[in-house]
Amino acid sequence: MTQVLKTSDVAELHEGDSFGEIALLKKKARGATIYALEDCHFAVLQKLDFERILSEYEERLLDEKLDYIASLKIFNGWNYHLISKLYYHLGNQKVTRNTVLYQEGKKAKKVYIVKSGEFTVNFFKKTLL
Repeated sequence: MTQVLKTSDVAELHEGDSFGEIALLKKKARGATIYALEDCHFAVLQKLDFERILSEYEERLLDEKLDYIASLKIFNGWNYHLISKLYYHLGNQKVTRNTVLYQEGKKAKKVYIVKSGEFTVNFFKKTLL
């Protein structure tokens, strides 16, 4: 029997994003493979320098983010391992006022978690004229 490995995109990283810090902080193997979609230029910090300079700060930031996720109603009762796994898949999205995120009658492709700001949910009523 032949084993076939399929890839699935988890996230797309852009200028200013970083990767590798969670694996270094948790002292675990990488949880994903990173491919360059185009020519890239990186600033690189070696493991020993990262641990010496940033690990305490980065670990505190990661713990704060995971605690925030765990505090959300939708994730009530999830264990730390699942919350950590979910963190890899979360992205950020900023929207401007009056942006339509979902449209009634259309299939959903995302789950949104409001970090800040307010929104409204509307239902359209069909009326006969």
